[in-house]
Amino acid sequence: MPTQERKGRPDGAAIARLRAGRDWTQVELAALAGLSPATIASLEQGRYATTSSAVLAPLAAALGCQVEDLLT
Repeated sequence: MPTQERKGRPDGAAIARLRAGRDWTQVELAALAGLSPATIASLEQGRYATTSSAVLAPLAAALGCQVEDLLT
């Protein structure tokens, strides 16, 4: 069964808060999520109007939360 594609506006403040709560740098979170540090910075700064589950799912897994927790 295919995974449902989830898209939404990322909540940069929530991402930054969750990352900081774990005392991680953007580089550390990027490595854990398999994303680039530039992507993490852009997400936290609100540069993306929407983001797919291909980005959100590994980010949520690294942060130990649900994808919905990362959306506004």
